[in-house]
Amino acid sequence: MDFARTATWATAIRNLNPDNDLSVPLSDFLRRGQHFAEFCAFSLRDSSLSGFLSEGCKCAAAACNAPMAKVLRLEKDGNRLTVIAQWGLGDDVVGSDAGLAEEGNPPGKALVDGEPVVVPDLSEWPDARVPELLRRFNVTSSINIPLIGTSGPFGILEVDYPQAYPVGPVEISFLAAVASVAAEGIDLMSQREALTIQRDLKEVLLREQQHRIRNNFQSIANLLSINAVKTEDDAARRGFQSVERRVFALASMYDHLLGLHEQRDDVDLSRYLGSLCDDLQQFYALKERRIS
Repeated sequence: MDFARTATWATAIRNLNPDNDLSVPLSDFLRRGQHFAEFCAFSLRDSSLSGFLSEGCKCAAAACNAPMAKVLRLEKDGNRLTVIAQWGLGDDVVGSDAGLAEEGNPPGKALVDGEPVVVPDLSEWPDARVPELLRRFNVTSSINIPLIGTSGPFGILEVDYPQAYPVGPVEISFLAAVASVAAEGIDLMSQREALTIQRDLKEVLLREQQHRIRNNFQSIANLLSINAVKTEDDAARRGFQSVERRVFALASMYDHLLGLHEQRDDVDLSRYLGSLCDDLQQFYALKERRIS
C-alpha cells in the first residue's frame, strides 16, 4: 500500500471495535465485494479525477444501501469543504459548498478529529453549522470518512440516508476500504498532473532553446556572407563561402532532426532520409570533391 491508502485505512478503522460474534449475511458480503472489485478495476483505467471519485461514490452508496454519496474536498484555505463528486444527488450539486471543516459540521468534525463521524439522526445534531446541502436533501443519517493524502487531509467520503439507518462496524470497515482506494487514486492523479506540468514546461523551454540555436546558425551564416563580400582575397572569399555553405547545410540538418521530433503523425522515412542525405552531401561538399 502507498502512504495515502495506508493512512486513510488506519484513520478509518483505528477506533473500530467489532464484537467477536458479529456476522454478515453471505449475500451482503458478496454484493459489497462485487461493488468493491468493480471500483478497484475502474481505478486502473485512465479517467479523470471527477469520474474516478464519482465511481467511488457509486460503490460506497450501492454497497451500503444508501441513495446518495459524495466526495468533499478541503479547499486550499484549509477551512471550507466543496463537493467535487457525487452519486444520487445530481450533477448540479458538484461545486456546492458543504460547510466548514469544524466541529459543528459532521464532515468537518471528521477532518478535525481525524476519524469517521457517524450521525445516526441529524435532527439531534446541533444545527447551527450543519450545511444547507444536508437539509436540502433531507439527510437523516450520515457517515463521514476522512481521505488522507501524502500532503495531508484531502477531504471526506460521505454516505447519506434520508431515514435513520443503523450503521455498524461492517459499514465503516467497507467504507474505509473504498476511501483508501480513493485516497490512493487521488494521490496518483495529483502526481501524474504534476509530472505532466513539468513535462510541458520542459517542452516549452526545449522549443525556446531550439529556436535560439536556429537563430545562431542564421547569425553565423550572415557574418560569413558579409565577410565573403568584404574580403578582397579570392582564397579567403572561397573559404568564407565554403564555411557558409556548410553552416547552411548544418542548419538544414538540424531543422530536419527538429522536424522529426515535432512530428506527431507518421513520418515518410524514405523521404526523410533522402532529404537528410542531400544535406550531408552539401555539408561535406561531396559534388565539389567529385565523391558520390
